[in-house]
Amino acid sequence: MMLIHLSLKVAGMFLLTLLPLYAGQGHKPIPKPESYELERMIGNQLETSIRATWKASEPQQTNLFMYAVGQVQLDEKLMKRVAERFSLTGEITPMPVGREGDIGFWIKEANPTNSTKYRCVSFSLLSGSFAYHSGDDGYRWDIKNHTPLMHGVPDKEQARQMALEFLPLLGLTTNSLEHYGNGRLRWASSAPEIGYTDRVDKQRKKAVMARSISFYQRVPGGVTAGVGDGGQLRFSFVSEGKVASIEWFFRKLVEAGEAKPKSSKQIIRDISRRNAWTWHRTVPSSVTITNCALAYPQGNSWLNQKSVWPFYMVTGTNSEGGSVTLFVPLE
Repeated sequence: MMLIHLSLKVAGMFLLTLLPLYAGQGHKPIPKPESYELERMIGNQLETSIRATWKASEPQQTNLFMYAVGQVQLDEKLMKRVAERFSLTGEITPMPVGREGDIGFWIKEANPTNSTKYRCVSFSLLSGSFAYHSGDDGYRWDIKNHTPLMHGVPDKEQARQMALEFLPLLGLTTNSLEHYGNGRLRWASSAPEIGYTDRVDKQRKKAVMARSISFYQRVPGGVTAGVGDGGQLRFSFVSEGKVASIEWFFRKLVEAGEAKPKSSKQIIRDISRRNAWTWHRTVPSSVTITNCALAYPQGNSWLNQKSVWPFYMVTGTNSEGGSVTLFVPLE
């Protein structure tokens, strides 16, 4: 236990040099994202001008919050609670220093029959990301009969309901998650598959290995546009509905100022002046803007993001039926 407390003290001193504390409005302006941050949150700045025609609703004209990213603290109760839920034994110990100098703690349980696999609950002190990993990716295979052995992997709706039932374990409710304007919960599903040739009918088939359900961090007034694990909570289920993993990375957002809104004419002007960013490698020379939403982009947990700024996320279509998503800063 003394080792943990000593490591926490050292970790705290380290974090103070990286993560400034914020106390809400009234402090000095938060820093604008630098170029390397923008490239990891919203892609690359436009290289050519785009002519835009507006056919979306007018952007909201109230001032919009900017957020500083607050300092995180080790949540030992959370780690122990999740470990107990999955019968994971062991003590909280420091993790090996990871990429980008990340430091954190985990409860690690080795696999007695396979030294390369283990179960763990982990918490990053640099980013605040939390995870549970069972070491089970869902792969099941009958070598003799050359057929998959996965069974009972939940479908999308089953997995969504199962994921929601785990929210109290993390101290969350559906109010912590993003909803659409109509009140419907925003969520997404993915399912890794393996392909094989059925030896009976000789047909190529696919089998679902696991089902993942993702939710998104609620940001008042806007939507989360996350990269990788940024602003996301992801549950993964495998055969028999077993929990394979939980990955949770919501940044601690502290109100730190307001941004002035822009009109549709100002957004069109910004796009024409290349003051916009996109993940698309190629963009059309002209588009019709069909949707505009306020977004709060987040990079993945390896990005030491000090602030979360609002951007207009606009969708444009061209005459050929293609579409492009652009991010335009409010300031």
